[in-house]
Amino acid sequence: MLFYAHSCALLRSRSAGRPGNPGADGVVVVETPATHYSFGMGIKPVIGICGAYDPVGKKIGTVQHYHIAMGALYVDAIARAGGVPIILPPCENAALVPDMLERVDALLVPGGPDIAPQRYGAEPHPETKCLHPRREQAIFALVEHAQRRSLPVFGICLGIQVLNVARGGTLVQDIPSQVANAILHANGGKEPYADHPVQVVESTRLAAIVGKGMLVTNTSHHQAIARPGTGLIVAARAGDGVIEAVEDPTSRFFMGVQWHPERLTERPRHLALIEAFVNAARNGA
Repeated sequence: MLFYAHSCALLRSRSAGRPGNPGADGVVVVETPATHYSFGMGIKPVIGICGAYDPVGKKIGTVQHYHIAMGALYVDAIARAGGVPIILPPCENAALVPDMLERVDALLVPGGPDIAPQRYGAEPHPETKCLHPRREQAIFALVEHAQRRSLPVFGICLGIQVLNVARGGTLVQDIPSQVANAILHANGGKEPYADHPVQVVESTRLAAIVGKGMLVTNTSHHQAIARPGTGLIVAARAGDGVIEAVEDPTSRFFMGVQWHPERLTERPRHLALIEAFVNAARNGA
């Protein structure tokens, strides 16, 4: 099931009301440094999710049409954790990125295909399947500007790799062929995803959220972090040594995980991870 967004208009307020005044639907817009939305008695932070850019059907002659889409589980997980999910489309005009981020309180970078290896100074591996350049450019621009604004940033699967490369880190392009004695990290994209435990590093923010020790996660990735980027520390590893989580301990919230917690919200430790991200957006913590 996909959640579709076809316009940058999704970034606008749910109402036409001015700050402090109700709009047509009775929603009051409150400007605190970023725009929050009031629902009843609670204030819910707005979480921007980087949208995908996927082909629609077959080419018509030489023309390929695209749509902007997002897996519904990301949207549902943010809503369940107390946030208001908004899809940020990969607009061609990069000048719109700062304006997009003025309207959200945090940035979620979801899963997807691979980053172009040229971004981290590597030659492509035969198994590397790259993002559409428009989507890749938009994601990195959003992460760059989110850091400038000190917004909470959370990366999932592809997202952890984006955060790492954005900080100057490098990637393992294909775990099965490049990591000795690797465990199963992907089952060819089949459902359900494979599971394996990760060891959460003590005294990390991740440990404070999900608890230290072993955490059973799902897994669906063939790439991983090789060298952590500037300011990032390893927060979890798989049994074969593959890095499964990183974080910046000096930031408001800058963390990436290699698994998919949005698919595990029925498990309290994984839901707690998404809730911690949303709370960082709400509290400025």
